[in-house]
Amino acid sequence: MKFRIAVGLLVVVSLFVLTGAAEASRQAPLVEFENQTWVRADGISLSLENVKIAIHLGLQDKGWSVEKWTDGGLTAKIVVRGKHTVFVTIPYSTEHFSLYYKDSDNMLYKEKEDGTKVIHRNYNRWAKQLVNAIRNRLITFEPE
Repeated sequence: MKFRIAVGLLVVVSLFVLTGAAEASRQAPLVEFENQTWVRADGISLSLENVKIAIHLGLQDKGWSVEKWTDGGLTAKIVVRGKHTVFVTIPYSTEHFSLYYKDSDNMLYKEKEDGTKVIHRNYNRWAKQLVNAIRNRLITFEPE
């Protein structure tokens, strides 16, 4: 009887260890995209309103939606496969923009004891794709 209990406990502990290892393999250090700049080949400077429009178009290109606009920034959201939700903040000016993680659901986000922030490894790819889409819209935007 004691042997069965010990084996059962060993199985349960092993499952917890394996689950933790599987979760850790899906995590990566969170990357923040600070002060992203762009250079237009035509040398035209965009107004703050044009920057806002270009960022909005970049969000739409990658399936993100605007949750809230503020002066000089916004909060955006994406839901992937109805399972993963991510919120980011994007402050911007006529010279640069940044993309910062704000919150998420089902993305394995955690701040470790040493202060390192980790998240599901797909987050960094989605964020980088969004940064590239925004930059592309900024360099190709046709001001009126």
